[in-house]
Amino acid sequence: MPPPEFDLENFVIVWYSLITLDLFQFSFPAFFRTFLLLVVFFINAARLQAGAFAREDWMITFEPTHPAYWGVRWGEENFFLPYRILQRTKHAVESGFLNNWRFRSGNGGAGGVALRALSLGLDFGMYMGLQNVHHALGHDAAARELARDYGLGDVPSRYNQVLPRLVGGELSQNERNTGGGPDAVTQYMVQPMQEEIHISFDQSKEIMAQGNVNTTQLANYIFMRTRFFQDVSEFGTVDQDYADYILNGSPNSSSSRRFTGGSSKFSTDFTNYIVKLNGGRYGVSSISDYKIRMDDLKMTFYYQLFDPVFWLAFWKVGQDGIYRGREQTAVPMFHLTDRLAYLPSFRTYFSPFGIEYYLDGFFRWDQILFDVYAARGDNRYEERSGFGASVENVKLWRGITVGAFFDYRREPALNRILINAPLAASELNRLTSVTNFGVSLKLPVWFFDRGGDPKNAFLYARCGQKTDGWIPGEYLRGSTYLQAGIGLRL
Repeated sequence: MPPPEFDLENFVIVWYSLITLDLFQFSFPAFFRTFLLLVVFFINAARLQAGAFAREDWMITFEPTHPAYWGVRWGEENFFLPYRILQRTKHAVESGFLNNWRFRSGNGGAGGVALRALSLGLDFGMYMGLQNVHHALGHDAAARELARDYGLGDVPSRYNQVLPRLVGGELSQNERNTGGGPDAVTQYMVQPMQEEIHISFDQSKEIMAQGNVNTTQLANYIFMRTRFFQDVSEFGTVDQDYADYILNGSPNSSSSRRFTGGSSKFSTDFTNYIVKLNGGRYGVSSISDYKIRMDDLKMTFYYQLFDPVFWLAFWKVGQDGIYRGREQTAVPMFHLTDRLAYLPSFRTYFSPFGIEYYLDGFFRWDQILFDVYAARGDNRYEERSGFGASVENVKLWRGITVGAFFDYRREPALNRILINAPLAASELNRLTSVTNFGVSLKLPVWFFDRGGDPKNAFLYARCGQKTDGWIPGEYLRGSTYLQAGIGLRL
């Protein structure tokens, strides 16, 4: 196949726009700069994508029911968009000018393989270096939610806190130090790990629903899952002195120097989580009596490492993306019939109650994806269980696409967000039902071409109803919610 055509003029316009927006970041509001960048990209995207790539959705959305929360669901579509634009531009150059390093024929030999590996390494560097997902959609997002819904702290509403590092203004520690009871603190500490697993889970659903996807989509899924595995750096040391220091405070300056500071292995996300969970919520004073320990958290990483989707994605990126030099690939599934395929997947989360284990079953009928899951907690202190299902990519008349989802959990109440005291014995195992259900819609309004999967501009909406409680990827407080936006499928 001859290399796709590439328009140098459009490429220059996009890069010039990026530079200009960065230089004039103090002259225009952050939201305006982001919007202008997207407009420039959308104008040129049809030629930049150059035909070598599978269709992808490029969206900007907002949450009228949760303004300035900028949580996990919002981040999936918006937070990564500037990075994805840079990544697509880079790979369009490589495909258009350099035939994706295949040179004259075949896969380009050892040199082509090495250069494509280097190219994906540069993608990984941009992914980790230009956007601080661990904080922006983890600690910062938790702080925003706890401030907006529960009055914990005074987190600012400036938009540039969710922009890439080059043009953004991340929250400082003082701006996101919300405090509160043990349920608030534990959620704040481990929401980064929650969102890293949940965003990669939603990425995997999109990948399997489409079937044939871009190699970069699989790479981004691997990058996000890798970011979760990097959280092993949050493992630390919990001793009795540190537990007493966290739960009771200490006027002793030597204790403060020992337990705080950038080089301390006491004060990490996981050490604070362990102490606030066992001691803060459940009132266990001696660390020898802790029912959830650091070794239990470490085991969840091993469990997550066995997720077959991760290794299949890793294999296909290596085989098709790096070795063969293909811009497109697909995750293999077990074919039960000619039209029905199946693949299992695992998820692990850290919640305000302990460790949560999820087993998913993905079923694809043509391009309709069904996910059915069951969940259970570690049940060391209180029992938790749940189940749910979702359907994605149901195509209706004239390209209209719909989806639906339902989640149910049986879990303890989140009654220690504002109360900084352990549960009484009489409060244990008072379980409540948490539900979350809704629908999603993509409504094409303008087609650029025809065919089985035409380029189009569309309107997007995701709405639902949730009750109070913890469900991964959703806000804690129950509400009727809406996420709406516009996008292009290119």
